[in-house]
Amino acid sequence: MTRNVRTHAVVVLGCGLMGAAVARTLARTGTSVAAWNRTHSKAVALADDGVTAIADIHEAVRAAPLIIAVTADYEALWSNIAGATGWQGATLVNLATGTPDEADRMHARITAMGARYLDGMAACYPEGIGSPEAFLSYAGSPEAWAEYSGVLRRLGGQTHHVAADPRVSMLMSVWYSAFYVPALAAYVEAVGFAADQGISREDIDTLTPLLIDLVGHAAPEISAAVTTGEHATDQATIDTFYDGSVPVLNVMHDAGHHARMYSAALASMSAARELGLGDQGYSALATCGISRPVD
Repeated sequence: MTRNVRTHAVVVLGCGLMGAAVARTLARTGTSVAAWNRTHSKAVALADDGVTAIADIHEAVRAAPLIIAVTADYEALWSNIAGATGWQGATLVNLATGTPDEADRMHARITAMGARYLDGMAACYPEGIGSPEAFLSYAGSPEAWAEYSGVLRRLGGQTHHVAADPRVSMLMSVWYSAFYVPALAAYVEAVGFAADQGISREDIDTLTPLLIDLVGHAAPEISAAVTTGEHATDQATIDTFYDGSVPVLNVMHDAGHHARMYSAALASMSAARELGLGDQGYSALATCGISRPVD
């Protein structure tokens, strides 16, 4: 089989939860989709969704001009495709999670083999793929984006090409994870305390959207303050937050809860106060969150 034989529009490499969702969504929109997975049975399981299973990675790479990789990480992707040929003229879209440096290296490897490269980030769960709310960002070849943006937009209504530099996608991923993962952990911690203290699920579910709205309301002000360095406030200072947080942490500790996320927040406030930032807005925490080598 030669590299020029493209039998499908898209081939998906990796049929885990996210990869399977990508393949199913594209097939559902009428796209001709093939799929490969190291454990072949996972690709075969997508047959009822209109996806063609391919057993050989060499054949898979040559099966479509657009290759979407959804593996655990960059190392797993490269270990699977390193020996494959037939990349000339193809485009690889990589949705693996990794670092900006890994995105750089993968870009160099793929372009050296004659293909174009887009590094992507999906800020949603597999069930969200294909929904109007799903956010996916891509960085890399503008030409590849221009050619395949129509296909990639089928994976989510909030789909964007953010930069020609492939590193930017993983920078976006780090930013997203740095917010979402601790925020979710803080919510789990808070709900755990509330449930342990007898607060009903109904009350928890009633208050939750209000708290999320508060964060959403504060977010634009915080991003503006952090990017401009203007942290003055006429609402609530770091001292205000700190004074209200100490008794909260004490109550949680007295109830037998570690309150690790809340403790971390209080530690950040303490660090800011030690730098004389207590009279500034909460956004000033950003100024004490950066560690750089001393010249």
